[in-house]
Amino acid sequence: MMIVSTKFGKKLNKKRSREQAEFYYELLIRVGWGILRIAEEHGLEPIYPYAKDRMLPDGTEPQGVWTEEHLINELAEYFYNGGDYLI
Repeated sequence: MMIVSTKFGKKLNKKRSREQAEFYYELLIRVGWGILRIAEEHGLEPIYPYAKDRMLPDGTEPQGVWTEEHLINELAEYFYNGGDYLI
């Protein structure tokens, strides 16, 4: 009988999710989806460099920032938590 650690299984699933997210991101970009559309369609959150719920010193609301790396990380979490392809 072979015993497999669930911790190792989770790491493997995270790695597969990351690879799946990278492939999926490249596919969506090639078919003409932009970063914002990918994020909106998948319900993902941007990075908030200041704080999401705090007002900035100039009195404005903070805006989220999208980067390719952050979006791929969010897509990896999306797939890890059971998300599916939209196209």
